[in-house]
Amino acid sequence: MTTYHSSYIFQLSSFLELNILRSILEVNYVCVSVKRKIKAKDTCIISSPPYGL
Repeated sequence: MTTYHSSYIFQLSSFLELNILRSILEVNYVCVSVKRKIKAKDTCIISSPPYGL
């Protein structure tokens, strides 16, 4: 179920401006890559604060 939740967050990213998420994605992308096998993407994404907002 965690994998599906992470996919939902990725879809939301498409709706939001990439410029704002770009700063967050750079940090998340590295964290997601490490947590990828642990299937805890959502935890890593939520952990990063929205700099754009």
